[in-house]
This record gives sequence, structure tokens and C-alpha cells, in this order.
Amino acid sequence: MREGKDTPFECVDPQVGDQIHLLDDPSLASPLRSELEAHLDVCHACSLLVRVDAKASQLLRAGHALPLAGAAPGPVTPSKTAARYTPAFRMRVIAGVAFAACLFLTLTAPPRSISPNAVSRGSESVHFVRPVEGEVLAAREPILEWTSIEGASRYLVEVRNDEGVAVWNGESTETELRVPSSVGLERGRAYRAILSVQPMDLVPPGSISVLFRADSIWKQLLHRVRWADPLLQIVTLLALIAFFASTLPVRRFAQKHS
Repeated sequence: MREGKDTPFECVDPQVGDQIHLLDDPSLASPLRSELEAHLDVCHACSLLVRVDAKASQLLRAGHALPLAGAAPGPVTPSKTAARYTPAFRMRVIAGVAFAACLFLTLTAPPRSISPNAVSRGSESVHFVRPVEGEVLAAREPILEWTSIEGASRYLVEVRNDEGVAVWNGESTETELRVPSSVGLERGRAYRAILSVQPMDLVPPGSISVLFRADSIWKQLLHRVRWADPLLQIVTLLALIAFFASTLPVRRFAQKHS
């Protein structure tokens, strides 16, 4: 353990300081109790925390109604609550929130194309927005979305299976269509959506298309996790590592004295 510092506001050994609330436990093992008490002798921060908790307990007991005759007052241990707000606890909270946010973005944001070097049907200005090339969609009522084409009065979409057979045709004045469940897209099978417009001379026939695979919602989520943006994957992994790393000192310390 390091010697006490000049400042009373920083724990000299956070790994031990995180366990200081265990002193309130009458059944605490002697070796651990001795180590924690020794820590209090050199750590101004933890010593101050214990004194503040003791004063808080005294005030809480004084403010309570008198107990019934023969009944002992319930234990008041605010130190257990205060000890939760340690640097390790704050790290777990921050890392947990970051991981949850990254996971939400991973499951909701469009994934990457499975083959970024492959030839895509369309252009940067006119193309399918959803799905991206090779994306896995839920077989039940998948949504197809594309960029707006100036001058188009109507959009026509044809969906073909991997054998080139048309299984559905739809039209819309908007830039989105939902394939009805009655079409019965087969799970695990690849399909290609082809977009055309009216007037027909705005876009060459067959020039805008996208390949996708119909499957279960579970497979769709797994695909999005696997093909999420690399930066998002890295941040998610770092948040997960930080969350578990913030629990390691407590676990190791507890195992040492178990």
C-alpha cells in the first residue's frame, strides 16, 4: 500500500478502498478486517468517508420514530450506498451506457455491403438505400427504399428470386415499398429488387437493383452485428472491455481473501 498523500480527497489504494464498506459486516474475516483497518490509518479519503457515514447514521437514527418496546433499531449502513459511487462504479456505469448505445446503433443502422469491391447496380446519386448489397432482411414484409429521382411520377419495383423468376411487382409514388407477407419470400434464399420509373427514359431499365437475402429476424440482427461500421464495432468492443475491466479489481481482491 502506498503512503498517504497530502490531499485527503484521493484514495491511496482504490483496490482496497472499494471494499471499505465491508467493515460494517460483523462476520468479516479477520485478515481482511485487519487490512481494511490498516488502510484507514493511511488513507485520509476513506477515513473521512467512514466518519461521514457514521455521522449520517447517527442523524438518521435520531430522526426516526422510537422503536417498539423490546425491538432493536434496524441497521443503517449508508456507507454501503456511498461506496457504490467509487471510480470503479462510475466507470461501470459509463461503459455500460456506452455499450448499450453502441449496440442500439449496431442493430438499427444500415450495415456495410458484404462485398464493397463488387459492382453495384446504380450510382451514387440514384440507388437503393435499404437494403444494401447482400444485406439479410426479415422474410416477413421487408421494406425496400431508394433515393428520389427528379422528374419521376411513379416508381416500379420488381423482386426476382435467385433463378431470375419474378415473384412480386409493386409500384408507388413514394421512395419506399413494403413487400407484403402474402408474397411468401423463402428464408435463406437470395432475391434481387429491380427499380424502374415512369417516365421510363429517366433511368435505363435494369440499371438500379440490389441483392438481398430473406431470413429470420435473428439472422438479420446477426448480419447487422457482423457487418456494422468498423468504427462502431471498435467502440462497442472497447466499451465492453472497459465494463468488465472495471470489475476486475473487486473480484481479485475478494478472491484473495476468500
